[in-house]
Amino acid sequence: MGVTSLTISTATSLRGLTNEGRQELERCIKDYIRDVFEEAARLEEADRATGALPEITATHVRDASTIARRSWRLPRKPSKWDATNAILGSATAAAAGTFGGMLHSNWQYGAFGGSAALAITTLWYTARRPR
Repeated sequence: MGVTSLTISTATSLRGLTNEGRQELERCIKDYIRDVFEEAARLEEADRATGALPEITATHVRDASTIARRSWRLPRKPSKWDATNAILGSATAAAAGTFGGMLHSNWQYGAFGGSAALAITTLWYTARRPR
């Protein structure tokens, strides 16, 4: 059976590090370890023969560490809200363009206005959302 936990100690001097700084450093280290492990698991899965048991080797971890260090930040899967917002923004912008070409009655004016307002709102959110 594989390793289920990991304890790390270091001899690095942390002189001058505030409590908040230590907490942020711990968070960054945990994020890095998670990113390396997830990338190593992806690499191992790509290398694994059909039906074989998972086995993340030192090579997988070394390659994953190289990948994690080279990219400033590994891309994250967007939240459901962001994904929905992107799809809704694109769809309503397309609908506004479609309705804009056939404004002959009140319901068409309403459909155009509603889709244009929703497209502007979703695109504004996308531009202003925190990164």
